[in-house]
Amino acid sequence: MPLESDRRSKRRIIVGADHTIQFIVKGHPFLNVRITNLSIDGCFATVHRGEVRLFTSGAILENLMFEHPDLPPGAITARVSYALGDQAHGEVMEFMGLGIQFIATPPETLALLQIWVDTH
Repeated sequence: MPLESDRRSKRRIIVGADHTIQFIVKGHPFLNVRITNLSIDGCFATVHRGEVRLFTSGAILENLMFEHPDLPPGAITARVSYALGDQAHGEVMEFMGLGIQFIATPPETLALLQIWVDTH
């Protein structure tokens, strides 16, 4: 059975707590969403568990934008690939993790993101 990391097709960079994104999912805007790693084709984010109903597998994230000044501008369309941590050992956790796959990235944003990944 493949490990979770085996599903990644691109190199991921671990990022600090100051790396956040914003997006709209099912008409609900989200700001200052913490990401923990980033690649040219996706990222891993954490959201409050109270919002779990919005983040089903396949949910589309519209107008996803990086909020960190070192990351490129541009609105990306993405989708939730998987959600982790909605329950652990029978206890509900405060946050859950989202595997996010970029499905439509403007070419200029993709080029700048590739440069950023290559230099980190």
